[in-house]
Amino acid sequence: MPKTKLSRVEVRMTPEEKENLKRKAAEAHMTVSKFIIHLSQTKRVILKDDIAKLTVEISRIGRNINDIAYIGNYQKFINRTQLKVVSEYLSEVVELQKKILSAMFSDEDHTLITLEKKIEKLTKSVDSIGGRKN
Repeated sequence: MPKTKLSRVEVRMTPEEKENLKRKAAEAHMTVSKFIIHLSQTKRVILKDDIAKLTVEISRIGRNINDIAYIGNYQKFINRTQLKVVSEYLSEVVELQKKILSAMFSDEDHTLITLEKKIEKLTKSVDSIGGRKN
């Protein structure tokens, strides 16, 4: 038995925004109401606080990689295997930064929880190579 919908929400928008919303709802074969409800249930709003935390973690990983480079330069020797691993981690950091920027400036659905887990894993890996304990 379908629920009776009695509540209303009013939203102010420009005529262009309204037409865009109607067009997107029609493309999805939905009413505007169903389209908005669907979006509210499936899309995640990206909070600036989440981005700030992730950015801090990425900066920390970068500092750890710099520490590893400093040790290598100081000792004038870097194990090729460790250098390759650090290089791979650095590539992961760059990819994570791109994903964060994409999440901030894109309408696509991105999962920051997934990024947080990747950053946490990367942090532990880089910490173990650099010998740092936080």
